[in-house]
Amino acid sequence: MMREVLTTVDVNEDFWFSSTLDANDTTRLPEGDFRLETEGEVWGIERKTWGDALSSWKSKRIEDQLSRLIVNCTHAILIIEGNPDRMYGADKQQRRNLRQFLNRMSLEVCPVVYTDSKEDTAAYLLHLRKRIEHEQVGFLVRKVTVVNSTRNRHHALLESIPKVGRSTAKKLYEHFGSITALVKGLEGEAPEGIGMKTWEAIITFLSEEWKPTEREIIYEAS
Repeated sequence: MMREVLTTVDVNEDFWFSSTLDANDTTRLPEGDFRLETEGEVWGIERKTWGDALSSWKSKRIEDQLSRLIVNCTHAILIIEGNPDRMYGADKQQRRNLRQFLNRMSLEVCPVVYTDSKEDTAAYLLHLRKRIEHEQVGFLVRKVTVVNSTRNRHHALLESIPKVGRSTAKKLYEHFGSITALVKGLEGEAPEGIGMKTWEAIITFLSEEWKPTEREIIYEAS
């Protein structure tokens, strides 16, 4: 059963967000710019452009805003929106210090989410709401990848030859059609796509005489 999630947008935000998010209400929020609420859980989201983030960080206002989110909401999220290169009036050291602050916030206080534009921000909020509705937030689902393989036991046999890897084994398999044909073809030229050194290593291995292996005596009782 899908949970109902109520969406509230702060009145100071662009009305475009209320329309795009199909918000239940647009009002003055006591903290944050967006609020997602369901069954006693509240996600409070603060949205800032890079310029806003810089100004708030320099005035220490951002720390107060995040503190109120943490105290009054079950979950707090900080969204940093836009291109950091458009932070006017910031020198290299200020940019570095702001990034260090945001990294610390992400590690110690709340998630920091980076978006490219307000459209990207809205897409993130819609996706978050959908995951909350389906109770998927807070869980890592490892996706299963199914790979169709054309390898068979003859590929494995060919790969046991020195200098023959997966791609070379496939070329030998497609060129000769059988192990017998491969052995008969050793006197000919290398198949297309197989280098001379590899082909010579194959010839050497398949042509060399088998010699009985002497047993190594590890310990002989007296």
